Amino acid sequence: MPNSNAIAEKTTWDELIECAKTAIASRDNDEWNEEGENDPWFSGQCKMNVMIVKLVGLTSEPYREPFEEYLKGLRRAYGRLNRLATENAIHAKLNRFVGQLEVLAEIAARLAHRTLPRETVKYVVNNPEASRFLAIVKEHRSISLAALGAELRGATEFDGGYYDALSDKLTLMELVRRDHFGKGARFSATSFGNAVLEQIEKEKSTVMDPAKK
Repeated sequence: MPNSNAIAEKTTWDELIECAKTAIASRDNDEWNEEGENDPWFSGQCKMNVMIVKLVGLTSEPYREPFEEYLKGLRRAYGRLNRLATENAIHAKLNRFVGQLEVLAEIAARLAHRTLPRETVKYVVNNPEASRFLAIVKEHRSISLAALGAELRGATEFDGGYYDALSDKLTLMELVRRDHFGKGARFSATSFGNAVLEQIEKEKSTVMDPAKK
């Protein structure tokens, strides 16, 4: 089922494009005027402002997916507006819109980089062994494979093959870093892995005490 927020964003981006097309078709004069909401350039800027406010609203979002949806619509709108600007070079306001979209894309991408993929957090939440693996590595900051195995053996029935595969997966997901020294290996915490654990703890705390939300 389509995400209602994504549909609303798509509609707003499309409305921005339509405002630009209407403005191009309706006049040759590119100066700002006093027609207010009846002016398609003014209406287009209002649509742009809606999406600016939307991005501001995402700044407290811990997960990456809402930013990806936002950027998908923005980049689509950017491509369409850029083509219009190329075909109608006399309309300076089109370039102003394109410039605003470039800035929004840069800001949204930087904000998205600071968030977490929801599926990664979900994987750790649903995998107690992965969660414990990460917690042990975080506690020690850096731990040898032998020492890690000893702690894991103390917690549960130890399956060496399973934990080898798990360590490979966590390393591939960049939740931990594995460095080889001769025949041995050490696991170190990563900022990404620590952030995932912190988000899980935050969500647990919120469930226990909704006032912290």
